[in-house]
Amino acid sequence: MADSFINLSKTDFDQVKESLTDFLRTKEEFTDYDFSGSALSTLIDILSYNTAFFSTYTNFLANESFIDSAQKRDSLMSLARLVGYTPRSRISARAVLDVTSSQTSIPAGTAFSGRQTGYIFTTIDNTELSNNKGQITVYQNSGANLNVNTTLFNGKVTVTEQADVSTLRVFVGNTEYKKADRISALNANSQVFFIDPIYSGAYEVSFGDGIYGVVVPENSDVRVEFLTPNGINNANGESVFDETGTTIITSSTVITPAFGGAERESAESIRTNAPSYFQAQNRAVTANDAEIVFKVDNPEVFDATAWGGEDNNPPQYGRIFLAATKDATGATFSASQLSEFGAKLQEKMVVGILPEFKNPTCYDINIPSGVAVFDSIVNSDGTGVRDKVTTKIRAYDPDCAFKAIFPYSNIVSELVTENDDIRSVDFDVNISASFSNSAYAVLGQDKLPRNFFISFANRIVPGSIFSNNFAIDVDLIDNDEENIGFIDDDENGFLRFGGYVNGVKKVINSRIGTVNYQTGNITIINLTGWDADRDSRDPAALDLTIYASPFSKSVRGIRQASFSLGTVTNTLTVTE
Repeated sequence: MADSFINLSKTDFDQVKESLTDFLRTKEEFTDYDFSGSALSTLIDILSYNTAFFSTYTNFLANESFIDSAQKRDSLMSLARLVGYTPRSRISARAVLDVTSSQTSIPAGTAFSGRQTGYIFTTIDNTELSNNKGQITVYQNSGANLNVNTTLFNGKVTVTEQADVSTLRVFVGNTEYKKADRISALNANSQVFFIDPIYSGAYEVSFGDGIYGVVVPENSDVRVEFLTPNGINNANGESVFDETGTTIITSSTVITPAFGGAERESAESIRTNAPSYFQAQNRAVTANDAEIVFKVDNPEVFDATAWGGEDNNPPQYGRIFLAATKDATGATFSASQLSEFGAKLQEKMVVGILPEFKNPTCYDINIPSGVAVFDSIVNSDGTGVRDKVTTKIRAYDPDCAFKAIFPYSNIVSELVTENDDIRSVDFDVNISASFSNSAYAVLGQDKLPRNFFISFANRIVPGSIFSNNFAIDVDLIDNDEENIGFIDDDENGFLRFGGYVNGVKKVINSRIGTVNYQTGNITIINLTGWDADRDSRDPAALDLTIYASPFSKSVRGIRQASFSLGTVTNTLTVTE
């Protein structure tokens, strides 16, 4: 049939033009017609352009209609709203100070200047003091006072995209309204507000409809207060604060340096979290539910992970375990903060299941050696190959992120496909945990028993465990000139401790600990020989570091264990 010349799968300009021309040639009126220089060719160009334009536009429109394929942030915000998910706004960095004041209370709006970063921090609550002393929390803000919007239009108040919506305060008259959490708990008298994402990254405050929440009339006196942080993550770490504008603080001590400042949620994060939050329905039934609900309810948390008690090592049923960090350095929250987090999360959990927090641990991934084979036709002497390999490896640093994977196979594949002069690459991978000698040193008491536990959470190759050379007690080995110790494994699940005599290993204790090769758990019990208080000027006074080779070079973060790149060899073998 003549219509078969119109190929609907071809949508580019040239392809459409070719299809239209081929179609017209099948008509008797245009038999032997020369389209190349005719006026009809111009009309075909217009039709082809129109078809290509609307084909592209329709494709974009379809992509922006689904959260998996949407590219514009406005589209993602709108799609997230449909599933009840509010993307995280900018978050103000916050710090905790222990202060002494000339007054019995610290009013909201008491400002401090960060001496190291220059950013302004302010209090957002009135804080009563005991005997003129107490703790206050200060938040990074563009000024000493909260920003205010009182414009109520069509029952809604717009909040700028620069706002930290976790600090929203909404007042109707003199009554403060609370943010609606679960709609099932609301009635016609609930004094609540709703916060939703809208265009351009801004947010919208709205009120009840008389069934779920009180109706707020159009002429009501509405006041919305919020912080607008301008320091974001650059304000994190600030630890020196000077009072500005007032003189009511006589002394202050930093309890917790500034943390938690963050940019608004990324597009990829929205794409991942919105469906998960919708699935959880604001309830923490499973570990995945608990993780996403915990992150949404506590925007000051930088990263978090959760796992069920059945997946814990060892298993503990009736628990959901979580680990959380408050900044990119892996800093952890205080016990009191974790207790508050746990109490809030438990309200959304199944009766009888308790949340429990574990301290996150970030271990090192090391690249001790490797080989890169280059193509001498493309690169005669292999110049630059070593730098390409190490740069690519460092580009995939897991950076202590929970659940992150070190993609060994991807790295090798990309190095070969992206570089014509590299034919093949292979490199060794080991993982390590370090214990600072300064943290364990007790002057004159180097024989104190010390216990260590490592949970790499990755399968370990039997016989691959070893330690660095560390200082040991001079009385442990006769005629020991080096006073250097070692720890390794016997391939049967036991750790050995010993020292060197004339460069030869001598085992002192063949059962200093155990290793579970399947789970990656390493336990060292009653290590009394580590001379942790050796003079730091002595080269042997090193941190104790335990190394192991993972069964798979694609090391992954599991539960509270995460990884970052440690030592990457600069002596990679480059050969033809």
